[in-house]
Amino acid sequence: MSLFRKNRKRTGCLTKGCLVLIVFPLLALGAIVFMQRSRSALPDHFVLHIPITGSIPERSSPSGQLPFLDPVEPLSQQELLFMLRRASTDSRVESVLLSIDGLRAAPAKIGELRASIEALRKGGKRVIAFLPSPEDSDYFLAAASDSIIAAKGSFMLLDGLRAETLYYKTALEKIGVSFQAAQWKEYKSGVEPFVRSGPSPESLERLGELLDDVYGEYLGYVSQRRGISREALERIVNTRPLMTAEEATGLKLVDGTVSAWQLQPSLEKKMTG
Repeated sequence: MSLFRKNRKRTGCLTKGCLVLIVFPLLALGAIVFMQRSRSALPDHFVLHIPITGSIPERSSPSGQLPFLDPVEPLSQQELLFMLRRASTDSRVESVLLSIDGLRAAPAKIGELRASIEALRKGGKRVIAFLPSPEDSDYFLAAASDSIIAAKGSFMLLDGLRAETLYYKTALEKIGVSFQAAQWKEYKSGVEPFVRSGPSPESLERLGELLDDVYGEYLGYVSQRRGISREALERIVNTRPLMTAEEATGLKLVDGTVSAWQLQPSLEKKMTG
């Protein structure tokens, strides 16, 4: 004797998929409402903190995730310029604190940010740059500020500029790929990474000229802003590239040192008197 049982397919909203479709939007809506309610109004006077890090993309990348689930991404060039412009006209902003760390942006982007910082200062806002672990690019941008503060116990690395170019010819050959291209002139080096294993003399010449221009601007701008001679700054870069933050203070490269967790409270205390 056999027992036959017919399974009936569940219908309605008791299935797992249906419950997910109902519960997840409710949770998302609740999180958004909670975040909106938890926001506090900005005070009448405050220090605006702007982190500047990484390669600084031109624009922020769109994301398919919900806003409160997104990881923290570096601010884009567009966002940074907008914030600096708004700060210059917002009467509630007493000072602007720039946390500059691990900057890998192109010289043109750094120059554009420096111009915005200078305009902010001319508008009467005090700008302080905080450097957790300063290197040349960080320092180049920070020089536009009214004062530069380094993290207590950190090291400052000013070893000049460098450029890196990748060449793919050897790697492509290992996987059986060859690249054919016609080079119009000696100084047209756009195809070199695919047809050479290293730079041509003409490419090195152009790259050296570019580095010399940027390095000259770096030395001139920083020495003028910090009130030290160009020769003294170049001597530091060539003979003493690595130093402690305290040593950098003695050389007038920075204005002081403070622990990261003490920085903003101390600024707010000075602001309120």
